[in-house]
Amino acid sequence: MFDKSIYKDFIFGCQNCGKEFPLHEFRDPVDLYGLIVLSGENDGYFGTVCPKCFKTTLNKADKQYVYSVKEAINRFADAIYQEKEILRYHSIPYNLGYHQKDIPVVVDPFVRSLPNNLNRLESFKYSGSTDVYVGDPDGYCTYLLNDAVVGSALAVWWFTKEHIDRLVDIENETGLKVFPRYFNYDQLLGKIDTFCWINQLEAESYRFRETIDPFDIPEWGLRGEAQRRVKKNFDFLQILSGTFRNALNPNIDSLFAESLKNKGKRQNIIEEPYKCRRMAEEVWSNYHKEYIQELLSMMSDEFISKYIHLTQKTDFSSFLVSPLIYEYLKQLYDSIESPHRRAKAKRRSFENQRKELAEIEKQFPAFKKIITQDYEVNKLKIDSARRSRSRTKNKIFLLLGETGTGKELFANAINEASGSQEGSGKQRPFVDLNIAEISPTLFESEFFGYEEGAYTGATKEKAGLFEQAKGGTIFLDEIGELDLEFQAKLLRVIDKREIRRLDATKKTPIDCTIVLATNKDLREEVKKGNFRRDLYMRINRIELRIPPLRKRKGDIPPLVKYLIGEIANEDLKSPDLASIGVTDNGIELLMKCEWPGNVRELRNVLFKIIENHSDNNESGDITYSELREAIPDFHLSKKPTPKRGKDRYKLPSDDVLISLEKEGWMRKEVAERYGVHADYVSRKYTAIKKKTAQTINGNNIK
Repeated sequence: MFDKSIYKDFIFGCQNCGKEFPLHEFRDPVDLYGLIVLSGENDGYFGTVCPKCFKTTLNKADKQYVYSVKEAINRFADAIYQEKEILRYHSIPYNLGYHQKDIPVVVDPFVRSLPNNLNRLESFKYSGSTDVYVGDPDGYCTYLLNDAVVGSALAVWWFTKEHIDRLVDIENETGLKVFPRYFNYDQLLGKIDTFCWINQLEAESYRFRETIDPFDIPEWGLRGEAQRRVKKNFDFLQILSGTFRNALNPNIDSLFAESLKNKGKRQNIIEEPYKCRRMAEEVWSNYHKEYIQELLSMMSDEFISKYIHLTQKTDFSSFLVSPLIYEYLKQLYDSIESPHRRAKAKRRSFENQRKELAEIEKQFPAFKKIITQDYEVNKLKIDSARRSRSRTKNKIFLLLGETGTGKELFANAINEASGSQEGSGKQRPFVDLNIAEISPTLFESEFFGYEEGAYTGATKEKAGLFEQAKGGTIFLDEIGELDLEFQAKLLRVIDKREIRRLDATKKTPIDCTIVLATNKDLREEVKKGNFRRDLYMRINRIELRIPPLRKRKGDIPPLVKYLIGEIANEDLKSPDLASIGVTDNGIELLMKCEWPGNVRELRNVLFKIIENHSDNNESGDITYSELREAIPDFHLSKKPTPKRGKDRYKLPSDDVLISLEKEGWMRKEVAERYGVHADYVSRKYTAIKKKTAQTINGNNIK
């Protein structure tokens, strides 16, 4: 029952600075920073961020009064904007940013995913009972039953009474939210929440996907990387094209400006909706162009990261999002007007990615061993680090990629990053096994272990792979080769998180991150009956698809440098060979190869040549001829390496052309290799011969 006396009797007091607010003034910070509501069995708390001291503060009251506070603010909004329930529960779990040990007082949290249809989300209400989830009768719930929800997930938290003050202190000490908020509803803000959750936060709390059967989704939605990218880009551009509605409260603009001034900050509030609409229309008219799609892909990742960083802060306000949207829309618009600005926007995206990656590699050196300059692979490194560091238990990663793409390197890096939650500083165990190399008769004894006397020859007990990986990571390579009989047993281990040794009477719980890898298309294997559908559903939680080397040939030069040093120092124990390089025409040959064996094959080719240098005490650079001899003909691409821009009709140096002629290359082959006409190549060779003859005659005259 709503208590009308609250309009005249209400006073909110800040517990930090002592300032008091009547209801009409209390609305201002609620409009800006949101309303915190904690509902207990008989009493509760309500609060917000004080606009004077910028600290989170809560007031205690009886349960009915807490409800009346929220309802009063809604009625103010209804009178001004003619819309009921303007306050919507904004339940993205901000405390994902904390370590588990930092907030040990959560009582039985409840989280459920909501439909991804944005229109349905706007009016969605959760009407289920919350009482059944409370593990402690003294718990305080962050959600009032039947309230409208914004976003793609409903996260309800209960906090124990004796820790409420400590949780407020945590917010004020860190500047990061612990408590979910009720915010003034804005359609665009709701779409942004959903967009960011689907593309990142769901990955950090992947348990929502357990209820989704991937075979119920249209095949193009899972397999079509291009379609997924276009869908994400489309949603992102819709967000950039939107505008926030005018604030309900006329004091909100001045309050926001004053808060920034008191903090010594300056923030431009975008007040040019016409200009934004004009820029958005221009971008939409060029949406089909590849460079717009590429920029949208890069910018969307940056936007998600920045937005989530903003929303996790206690002083978050929609005013902070509007300039962020304008920033990216302006970059897209400028890229249409000027190729120079287009290149600048791409460089900026690469630079932002490099900064984030540098922090990750500093904290987790294993990621440094994944050598790449490719934007998509670096994105995989960042995503895998984020997901590894999440507090979600029982993580399962599925690495997809051809042989030799570096799946084991990713598995090692995931293991190292997963250890950041323990904070013990100890090295986590890493247990790896190639399924294709294990005999079916040894599967159970290797995976589960055995007791003494379990079979003839078992003279002492042995721990299985899952036990050996306790507190660390188990990496099962070539999971697509596992027999159907053993797939059922692996499924049970994943479901129950326990194993039983051979001849044992007790079960042993397992505690490890599971990383699976394959070079097969598991969806096709399921259709053929070679892989269990239910197992695929369980392991397809966090999927990382590593592109082959032929699709990222820009990585070949840095890979060659790294691999030469690794071979010289670690394999041959000859540091002096680490300075060996590869000639320019040799690099061009490496770039021409298709590399079906990917990085592993490239390493084998370099090892063979460097070992020969070591045997013959040679220290010169690796030449084109050496590489041509070591690389099989069928590995060479039949298509010429595409040339772009100024290099489209550019031939290599004279020395390279002469070496190609000595090795028997025909004029037509050279022309196809460099994408030029054969007559142009013939004229070039004629010019080289004339130049050589003149040089010889000049030397004779001297």
